[in-house]
Amino acid sequence: MSTYLLSGSFWAQTVERAVKTFAQAAIALLTGEGLGLLSVNWQNVMSVAALAALVSLLTSVSSGPFNQYGTPSLVGSRKQAGEAQAAAGLIPTPAEPKPAATPVSEQASTGS
Repeated sequence: MSTYLLSGSFWAQTVERAVKTFAQAAIALLTGEGLGLLSVNWQNVMSVAALAALVSLLTSVSSGPFNQYGTPSLVGSRKQAGEAQAAAGLIPTPAEPKPAATPVSEQASTGS
């Protein structure tokens, strides 16, 4: 079994992609026909959206071995992998660097 399949970061990114794909497919079906809330065939909408999410999941799993960072992307990058791990709570988010304080001796010499 490949190590990328054991990564929490990989699965967090994969699930995010599948959920977004599900929502996009459902929205496309709901808005494409201009139907009212009561006239929608919800079973068909959910079926098509679930199939789209499954295809997204399988695509992500099959893409994992093709990049060195263990992301579900064919063009994954180290930056994307780090951001995804931070978003999933797997690594701490880097803090913004604070501006360095000017030493008092420099402030006196510059007249500040």
